[in-house]
Amino acid sequence: MSKLDLNRRSFLKAAAAMGVIASVRPVKDALAELITPAGGQQAHWISGNTLNYRRDGLAKVTGQKVFAIDLRARDMQGWPAQQSHALTIHIPRADRIYDGLDLSVLGSDYQPDVLIDAESIAADGLRMPDPGFYGEFFVKKGQVSPMLGHPVAVAIWHDYEKFRVANQRLRFNDAIFRFGAEAAQPRRAPYVAARYVRVQGEDAYGEDRFSPMKNIVIWPQLDEKGVHWPDSSHPAFGALMGESARIQAEMKQPKDGLRAFARKYYSQSIEHVAMEMENGLAWYERDSGALHMVAASQAPYGTAEHVMHMLKDSKLPLNQLDYISSYTVGYGQKEHHPFPFYVALASLYAQGRPVRLALDRWKHFQFALKRHPFDVETAISVDKDGKFHALTCHMVGDGGGVTNFSPSVGTVAVTAAQSIYYFPESDLSTEVYPSIGVTAGSMRCSPWPIPRCWSTRSPRRSAWMPSSCVDAMCSRAA
Repeated sequence: MSKLDLNRRSFLKAAAAMGVIASVRPVKDALAELITPAGGQQAHWISGNTLNYRRDGLAKVTGQKVFAIDLRARDMQGWPAQQSHALTIHIPRADRIYDGLDLSVLGSDYQPDVLIDAESIAADGLRMPDPGFYGEFFVKKGQVSPMLGHPVAVAIWHDYEKFRVANQRLRFNDAIFRFGAEAAQPRRAPYVAARYVRVQGEDAYGEDRFSPMKNIVIWPQLDEKGVHWPDSSHPAFGALMGESARIQAEMKQPKDGLRAFARKYYSQSIEHVAMEMENGLAWYERDSGALHMVAASQAPYGTAEHVMHMLKDSKLPLNQLDYISSYTVGYGQKEHHPFPFYVALASLYAQGRPVRLALDRWKHFQFALKRHPFDVETAISVDKDGKFHALTCHMVGDGGGVTNFSPSVGTVAVTAAQSIYYFPESDLSTEVYPSIGVTAGSMRCSPWPIPRCWSTRSPRRSAWMPSSCVDAMCSRAA
């Protein structure tokens, strides 16, 4: 069963359990005959086996509605033609207590019609689905933000001109935030740490002496003080930690006939620069409990399921969910990202009107998921003929303010260090820590300077090698 089928099955089970009539459908179905789908416009994009131009190329260059960010309420069949406009307000500091907003810069004429913050959603019993993964919706008054750029509120205007003026006055205006005393970040445990040790047996094709599949992956203790690696006396990890120490020592003092080469690399935090910024469109009918959403997501079934969980224990009824998944390009940035939940949240408070929430490029930089930065220390040893003998690699990553996919990215990154090459011995470890930086997620690339395609099998099986293939550019650590 494919991942898509599993996600669909999970979504349908959740809907049935909550008594919600729920559907996920592509935007072309929702738009009906109003807009011709890009894929059906031209019949000449391919001739035989020859690609003449991109199938959606003409739609894009002629300005047709292709992405979710192109759509408005008037484009959606059965929706009201008039829509409201929302914006997120992001905190610029993470070293002082947040005491609230001062929107006096807007005067009396441009105040938002609705202001949603931590207090208002708490009163209705709304919460971010899986907050340990996505974080909380808003920074609460009296707290220090866990990260730079975390939202403190969503504001909604029913009149576009008022929204436009207000947006201009609020942009880059740090004076709207009231701060209290200086405050240190609370100590947090690392998001993940793991070690993969492998030693071949008699030859490359025989049984390993040690390997993660034959033995175990080493999972150290994690707490607010950091990573606590076990020693050689540990009942489960001791033998592997002993081999790790031996490999590390021999890399520093190679045995006769071997030479070692060590390097340090750094890959910085990188913005995905997706073609469309984070955006969405939603309409909530409170009387009927129907929620209609258009969202740019690479994981529509998972996102829709989480929207249902968001309202599950709230005072707001949800009897029907019509989740419309639009064409998007996100390179992983729009997979398991929290932004669609802010779109749904805005609609719940838009007083029965459709509402559009879209980040501009600056706010996208400020809040959208990033690629993990890593410090990498790696070494290889080779014999006199240049044949690889051992590989060591230690990676320390920065996951930003919220967990998201840091545990997965950290372990996948280090287990990809070997790439397609075979080493009789290897000791690979990773640690990923929280910080006040923007949350890092699942970007289509690796922090490791590896070839474009990860091999699922080298000439001889490597027990920890990933079984996926990266279908995007890989950049070099510098």
